[in-house]
Amino acid sequence: DVCSSDLLKDKTFFFGTFIQVILMGVFLASAALLPSMLQRLLGYTAYLSGLSMGARGIGSFVGLFSYLILSKFIGDKRITTIGLISLGMGSFFFGMISLQINLGTIALPNILYGAGIFLALTPLIPLSLSTTPNKGMTNAAGLQNLVKNIGGAIGTSISTTMVARFSQVHQNMLTNHLNFSNEAFNERISTITQAMSGYMDYDSAQIAAQGQIYSELIQQSALWAYIDTFRWFALATFLLIPLLIFLRRSKSKMN
Repeated sequence: DVCSSDLLKDKTFFFGTFIQVILMGVFLASAALLPSMLQRLLGYTAYLSGLSMGARGIGSFVGLFSYLILSKFIGDKRITTIGLISLGMGSFFFGMISLQINLGTIALPNILYGAGIFLALTPLIPLSLSTTPNKGMTNAAGLQNLVKNIGGAIGTSISTTMVARFSQVHQNMLTNHLNFSNEAFNERISTITQAMSGYMDYDSAQIAAQGQIYSELIQQSALWAYIDTFRWFALATFLLIPLLIFLRRSKSKMN
């Protein structure tokens, strides 16, 4: 049998597996972040946030039919490139979201995700194993599946940390503008205070106004944290495209 160290010396297997690890990290991390974002920022129920992921299934069907058509005209590398671009564009569109989004707005990026992961992985898996000797195929497939699962778990963990850290960064940046030397801040406080003065005394209304603005600050900080994270997903996906040049399809297999 071929050992794992010998398998990793094969550039086609190594870079093909590396691309799959990053893809699984991005795909599973986005699947974990999107429902939490909808529930946290927009108040979606667990059912509606889960329903939003249904568009990825539609995207997978689109990817399936696209692959059946494209495979007749172009090679595996080009199909994988199209899949990576689709996945990256899905992340890019999620990096342009606002608090006015709805289930229809996030359908297109999710369809791009579903189609992209199908178009990228379907030709990439056999391509990454094309130069692996037949006697090492079992070990190669097992190793590849193992590291992909690890990559997905690490991607989910890192993305959660990124959202938390980016949220703190944006909260700190926005807090610097919320002070009484800022005219816009003073006007906003005055407007909310006057609106609440009919229900409570002036001092309590002013405190409530400040609390409301702080709640909006927390919400905007979290929104920008998700935006930054999805933009990093897009960048990571697009950076995988040049690595495809290292993949070579073997004309003949060694036994």
